[in-house]
Amino acid sequence: MTVTEIAQNLTKASVKVVRVTIPEGLRRQEIAIILDKAFTNIEGENYSSAAFISQTDDQEGRLFPDTYDFDPKSTTSVIVGRLQSRYKEILSEINVSAKNQGQSYGFGFASGKGKPPPPPRCPRLPE
Repeated sequence: MTVTEIAQNLTKASVKVVRVTIPEGLRRQEIAIILDKAFTNIEGENYSSAAFISQTDDQEGRLFPDTYDFDPKSTTSVIVGRLQSRYKEILSEINVSAKNQGQSYGFGFASGKGKPPPPPRCPRLPE
């Protein structure tokens, strides 16, 4: 292989990622469904909807809506950690003091009151 061919291969190298967009206003159960669809058909899948629901039990309103790129082998814990870290990062950027970071600022809630709307009927997640 020539130096030119190596350079071309390196510039065209592709890294496999799972890109997931989480829109505003979703409850954690709805986020779990989006992640489940994104990680379907991935060999050696480490994501579990049931684990996501379990790990985010007290995180309603603290999973930041954004577009994320995940390694296809990401575990549920890694995914939850990224959503929580992004929430904290945004709070830091808008200068929310540390003592107030325990509060839910209602990112994504259309009501604007910092409380989630009543839960919609969601399909049951596979266990």
